[in-house]
Amino acid sequence: MAVLALLQGMSPWWWVAFALVLGTLEMLSLAFFLIGPAIAAFAMSLFLVLFPDMPGSIQLALFSVMSVLLTLGFQTQRHRLQPDQGKPNGLNDRTRAMVGRRGTIISFSHGRGTIEVDGIHWQAIADPTALGLRAGADIEVAGIDGTRLMIRRLTPE
Repeated sequence: MAVLALLQGMSPWWWVAFALVLGTLEMLSLAFFLIGPAIAAFAMSLFLVLFPDMPGSIQLALFSVMSVLLTLGFQTQRHRLQPDQGKPNGLNDRTRAMVGRRGTIISFSHGRGTIEVDGIHWQAIADPTALGLRAGADIEVAGIDGTRLMIRRLTPE
């Protein structure tokens, strides 16, 4: 009950300060979880300016309802605000970026070996029936298999 009495005589600026604190925490977390309560706290400051004698229980109930509704709204619409969330972009996946690159075979035997692409040695695999995969042959990275590159021969025998 002491909290409700405290809210009764509170200035709208306290709600603004609370909104700024929540907004700052949201910017630090980037989770779109505290943005709803931050907006609700700012809205409460506006309500308190319009209705300065609003009881503390009404303030708390209104803030709670707005916070829940805004949080649920932002969480359901988050895919529109963060469209690339959850989709792999290959930023930290060097092997995915290697597809289509060209290189040279260092050593190869029975469908497995080592290749060099852009000065870096990689483990590679190819169809064991592929012919002409010998040291010095030019290849192209056709795909990935875990951490190994799948290759195909570029130049004919």
